[in-house]
Amino acid sequence: MTIQKLYRAAAAAAAASGAAVAPEAAKKSVTFHKAVRVYPHIHLNDFKESEMVDTWYSPTDFEEVKLECTLTVKLVAAGKLSKTGNGDGDMWTNMCFRGLEFRTPEGAASRRENKFLGWDSVLDEQETQYSTGHHDAEAIARKYSDVSLSCQQAAHAMALEDARVVLEQDKQEPVDCSKTKTSAKTVTRRRVLNLDYHSRRCCAAA
Repeated sequence: MTIQKLYRAAAAAAAASGAAVAPEAAKKSVTFHKAVRVYPHIHLNDFKESEMVDTWYSPTDFEEVKLECTLTVKLVAAGKLSKTGNGDGDMWTNMCFRGLEFRTPEGAASRRENKFLGWDSVLDEQETQYSTGHHDAEAIARKYSDVSLSCQQAAHAMALEDARVVLEQDKQEPVDCSKTKTSAKTVTRRRVLNLDYHSRRCCAAA
C-alpha cells in the first residue's frame, strides 16, 4: 500500500469518527527556468576504463577520504589545527575542518541531543493526535520545524560563511574548469597522499 493510500485510509477513518481532518497538501511539481544551459557529455557506455577510474570513487578512494577525515579530527583534538581555519605552517595548509564539526565528542553530543529533541517533539504530537482522534501532518511538521529552528539558523549562517570563503578564494585564484583535466577526485587523492606521511607522527601525538 502506498503512502497516499495509507493517508486516505487514515483520513476516511477519522472522518467516519467525526474527527477533524487536515486537507491534503497541494500537489508538488517541478518547473524549469526558461533559459536552460545544456552541456554535451559522452554516454556512459563510451567511457574508457581510465575515465571510469578517474570519474567514480573506488573503495580505496573512500578509505583514503576516511583516513584524511580521521587525521583532521585528531589534529583538531591535539590543538594543531584550528576549527575555524588552517593550522600553522605549510604542513597543514591543505587541511580544513569544515564538514567534520560533528565528528568531535562535543559535536557528536550536540547532534545527538538535537536529534532526540526533534524525535520527542514529533512523537509527542503524534501521541496527542492519536489520543484526540485526529490527523494533522502539517501540525507535526510545525512542531519539528519549531524545535529544529536553531539548527536551521546555524546551518544557514555556516552556508553564508562558506559562500563568502569560496568567493574570496575565487578572487585570489580564479580557476577555469574548461581548461583543466584535474578532477576533484584527483585533487582529493593527491591531498590525502601528500598528508599520509604525517599521519602516524601526528596521530601518535594526539
